[in-house]
Amino acid sequence: MDHVINVTLCVDNAAFGDSYPDQAAEIARIFRDAADRIEAKPSYIHPFSGIDLCLNDINGNRVGIVTANVLPLS
Repeated sequence: MDHVINVTLCVDNAAFGDSYPDQAAEIARIFRDAADRIEAKPSYIHPFSGIDLCLNDINGNRVGIVTANVLPLS
């Protein structure tokens, strides 16, 4: 079985600022938080757990999701 991790992140709200460096800083913060949460609860990356990880910006708004899936057989 091939497992994949999909990350979807929307960067079009005020928390991401007006420049690419601002966006980069907020994206990095979100990814660091996600990494900490995945390490603490590995079921977030288990494709059969039924649990997705919500990603939130610095203001607490939901801006993305991490999902684990199994690649379909071709």
